[in-house]
Amino acid sequence: LLLRRSLKSQYLEDPQLRETLRKEYEIGTIVGMNTDYVVSYYQMVDTGEECYLTMDFIEGETLAELTISDPDYLGRTHHFERILLQLLEGLRVIHHSQVVHLDLKPSNIMLTRVSRDIRIIDLGLCYADAYQTSMGLTDSFASPEQLDGSSEVDARSDIYSIGRLLQS
Repeated sequence: LLLRRSLKSQYLEDPQLRETLRKEYEIGTIVGMNTDYVVSYYQMVDTGEECYLTMDFIEGETLAELTISDPDYLGRTHHFERILLQLLEGLRVIHHSQVVHLDLKPSNIMLTRVSRDIRIIDLGLCYADAYQTSMGLTDSFASPEQLDGSSEVDARSDIYSIGRLLQS
């Protein structure tokens, strides 16, 4: 199954939002084909009338939703270790692709319904050589260098976010 992520009609004239969707598609296509732990992207359409990308539909829930429905889920060692190892493997591939996610948070980590494998989603705010700007962050998971506006973000920024994510 595929998911179509579209810009709403009121945002079609915003070139920055179009570029964010394009960045997500271009980087996601490269990274997603090298690991099962990042969502896969398939198509980008950008015309005057529409702007959308298609990606895998992940049947499941976000880590944020899971920890609400089962607050002790990550408290069980086997779940904690499995999610952490998959998350680190997904990040290894992201970082080896010269990309920093910069918005890792529970709502950007999907867990598949059947096997509870993770899929990292939402690469629209990432940093890469070809796309050096990031439009936003989530304060409670952002690294100090992101919060102070430093341009010195790197893979360590994502590792910091994982630590904050696992604390929550």
